[in-house]
Amino acid sequence: MRKINKNILVILIVLQSIIFFSTNAFAQTAIVVHKNVGVFIDSLENFKYLLFTDYSFDDFKGAQVFKYFDDSYKLRVYLTNDRIINIDINEEYIKQISDKIRYFENNYVKQDTLIQYSVFLNDGSIIIGMIRSFTNDKIELLSENIGSVNIVTKNVVQVYNSESIEIKSTIPGENPHSSRYFYAPSAIPMEKGEGYFQDIYLLFVSANYAVSNHTTIGGGFSIMPGMAIKEQAFFVNVKAAWQITEKFYLGGGGLVFGIENSSIGLGYAIGTYGSKDHNATLGIGYGYFDDEMMQTPVFTLCGMTRVSKRISLMTENWLGKVTYDDENCYEISPENYFCETNEVTEFHWLCCYGLRFFSDKISVDLGFINVLTSEELFFPGIPYIDFVIRF
Repeated sequence: MRKINKNILVILIVLQSIIFFSTNAFAQTAIVVHKNVGVFIDSLENFKYLLFTDYSFDDFKGAQVFKYFDDSYKLRVYLTNDRIINIDINEEYIKQISDKIRYFENNYVKQDTLIQYSVFLNDGSIIIGMIRSFTNDKIELLSENIGSVNIVTKNVVQVYNSESIEIKSTIPGENPHSSRYFYAPSAIPMEKGEGYFQDIYLLFVSANYAVSNHTTIGGGFSIMPGMAIKEQAFFVNVKAAWQITEKFYLGGGGLVFGIENSSIGLGYAIGTYGSKDHNATLGIGYGYFDDEMMQTPVFTLCGMTRVSKRISLMTENWLGKVTYDDENCYEISPENYFCETNEVTEFHWLCCYGLRFFSDKISVDLGFINVLTSEELFFPGIPYIDFVIRF
């Protein structure tokens, strides 16, 4: 009898576990993407903000975004033929929808072929004309300057009555200068064929080029006035980086810096967490100076956050120990001195902070550099400036 009761108890526990995990596995909550649309985005709202152009405006009934217990998200689209489509999405996709609803509302009146409308595209261009047809695939527009034009609807940010238009900037795209901070690299890779020129203080010129979606090579040199070519500094570098998850990037590389008969080599590994607009990077490097290996590694801690469409706040920090020989001499007599040499190891924290002003192709970094562990620390620090041109 006890064995039977025990078996019944085990079965009940198993059934309860199955019910619990089944219930939680499918737990979902419909979320509000933006207060202007609520938890259900209907066909009128879809057309008003041009949200889901993969589906015909006539077939689209509505859409919802669901959040699951494991913090995953799904987009559920309802069509007129009773078809339901479920799509896995992420927070970045939800933010894009929210931004379109927040910043851009279309006031196009269906079937209106008389009033001129301004069509804003995601590349920043604007085409003005009368709309002949408007579908989820394309917009046929008749312009006085260029005639009939077919515009892919996916590329449209906003359609607005030209008579009441108030020129607005487009939705801020992803930060195009996310692969580096002031000088230190992030683990966010550039796409194949992208590159940039950088000029620091108008004295240090360099270039970097992405030979693949994961690998970047570069190099540079100094142009110090009054110094011979052999006295100028030079460097070469390489970086390899991969996106591991939606918000985590991992990379590594090497840098060789030389001047006259001296050289410094550094191999490093870096990890970046966040998006292209808001991220932090932790790095560790180890290498050599001339013919001696470094006794301790060097650490970097960098971060950037985008505060507006064209401005980011940045900080770049280098932390490590510096070892050098300190010679002290003492006078024993007017003609005799006693000197002793001691090896001194000091911890130093070099900090750079400031602003980045940027467009798609050009950026300017303005900041200040300080050694926070130095006895000669002063505020705000040594001014820093660089210019970067993307290609």
